Amino acid sequence: MDGFTGSGYADTAGSADTDAAPAPQKGRNRMVSRVHTVAFNGVDVLDIDCQVQLSSGMVAFNVVGLPDKAVAESRERVRAALAAMGLALPPKRIAVNLAPAVRDVQAARFAALADRDFADPAVTVNAEADGDLLDAIATPDADGTKLLTDAAERLHLSARAWHRIRRVARTIADLDGSDGVRRVHVAEALGYRRVAPGR
Repeated sequence: MDGFTGSGYADTAGSADTDAAPAPQKGRNRMVSRVHTVAFNGVDVLDIDCQVQLSSGMVAFNVVGLPDKAVAESRERVRAALAAMGLALPPKRIAVNLAPAVRDVQAARFAALADRDFADPAVTVNAEADGDLLDAIATPDADGTKLLTDAAERLHLSARAWHRIRRVARTIADLDGSDGVRRVHVAEALGYRRVAPGR
């Protein structure tokens, strides 16, 4: 079964095209950082805006924003990952907010395509796009198409995985503020692919 996680196929070529992450905003008693990522709900891809704030006060680590048991358990996974690297959370009040992002951008894109023959009024997010509609919004540029084609051959991707990677790449491009899907977006989408045991 094809899917995605934070590990798998990775391609670093062309990574210089990525926009640098915004510098944390530091204040007297707080530091705020913001990153974009994705989450998966069954076969749906959800684009997530992750905001982290460190402030003075009673030591705490709270993760809010998405009603999922895995989110509640993520605090221990973060601690375990830091411990494995010999690091620890700072003794501060930490708040992590996870919120769906760029849905308005996606809805506007599909609304603009409403007069096309392949348009589907029921589709409002990238995860629901398929067929000609998916081709219209998520076909990568020449470099991105070559990377995806090469990866499909090397990893023996199914048609389902091929289309899912394109949906994820389109969402990553949206988070990046890019009108088109570029090689760097495809590379990141491939990096989220989960390989089934034994493959």
